[in-house]
Order: sequence, then C-alpha cells, then structure tokens
Amino acid sequence: MRHLLRADVMLPPMPWFLAPFFQVVLAFLGIPPRHPVTTTPREAQRRFGYANPSQAHLELRAKQRERVLARGLAPDDQGIVESQPILGNIA
Repeated sequence: MRHLLRADVMLPPMPWFLAPFFQVVLAFLGIPPRHPVTTTPREAQRRFGYANPSQAHLELRAKQRERVLARGLAPDDQGIVESQPILGNIA
C-alpha cells in the first residue's frame, strides 16, 4: 500500500473534518509527515508573513466596495486575474 502514496506526490485537499483523521491513517500506513512540526493556519500565516485574511487586500476590497456600492457597477475581475499565476487559469 505504501507505493500508492508517495511523499513527493501532492495529495488532494482534504475536507477540514477529515484532515486530523487523515494524519492518523498516514501514520498507520507508515508514511511519515514531510515536516514534524504542526501549526494552526494562523501560526503558519504569521510564520510565512501572510496577512490575516480579514486584513488582506484592503486596498482592493475598498476599490471593489466603491465600485459596487457607490457607482452601482459589477465587481471587476482584478483579484482573480492577479491570482491566476498562483492558482492557474480560471475559465
């Protein structure tokens, strides 16, 4: 079974309620974690220099709010377009 799950292969994202259980399954199968340190999302955000989601992209949010609420226009795709190099093309 170990050959089916290789450490260099990205596993699909797990729903939040399966993630803790998934770690137990991998340990049972003898597959070690890539890193022995476990962090919460907030700890990882601080460690790697990412803003708290509620504080991220404030300028873009303000521009979108003004565009939609003040001028009555539809939101633009600026955030999506900027994310495509990271997330891939969004069709």
